[in-house]
Amino acid sequence: MLDKINIYNREEDFFQDLEIFNLNNQFGIISFFNHHCFNLCYQNENYQKGILNSDFLLRDGIGVKLALKKMKHNPGINLNGTDLIPKIFNYYDNKNSNFLIIGSKMPWVSIASQKLVKNNKCNYLDGFQSDDVCLNFIAKNINNKLTNIILLAMGMPRQENLGIKIKKKFVNHSGLIINGGGVVDFVSKRKRRAPLFIRRIGMEWLFRLIIEPKRLFNRYVIGIPIFFFRILK
Repeated sequence: MLDKINIYNREEDFFQDLEIFNLNNQFGIISFFNHHCFNLCYQNENYQKGILNSDFLLRDGIGVKLALKKMKHNPGINLNGTDLIPKIFNYYDNKNSNFLIIGSKMPWVSIASQKLVKNNKCNYLDGFQSDDVCLNFIAKNINNKLTNIILLAMGMPRQENLGIKIKKKFVNHSGLIINGGGVVDFVSKRKRRAPLFIRRIGMEWLFRLIIEPKRLFNRYVIGIPIFFFRILK
């Protein structure tokens, strides 16, 4: 898993690679990889396949940074989805693109779509729908003449599994499928992010744990030691 991560020292290099990939006229999958993703790969084979099928796998978080350093790899810059996805949307919003967002629930997905897309059309659907409903929604709103940016903000591992289905089903279309986790909730302000100085020192996970201790206890208090045990092993 760690060997598959695409390492970038500058955001500009990542966007240059996106431009090159766009020439292939197919769908590319962008996923983000943190310590929790690493642990999920041990537990869920389908999720592991989703990660391995990613065309861009980006480092997210200090845990994976330390793991890469232990393996004598350059960890590059941190490219977490909450910060990078709005930049990807802005990049393609300045071009002729078609945007689709599936995630969270109303009205938050609607609010996020208005904040993320200003110049192009954006259709959205709440994330509490079956895969068939999601695929039908995409079939109705996808555009074979434009670059399609499809954001799946549905949580792991469901979004990764759905992303593979989309790529297989819409082989005659091109664009990006972005596995975005909770980005819709953060963009819409449904959930609060850590202050910037906490993010800069790599401690946003602790802020989130304090805000949502019950939901995130297993992910951080138990998951982080398990992650480092596996890395050391």
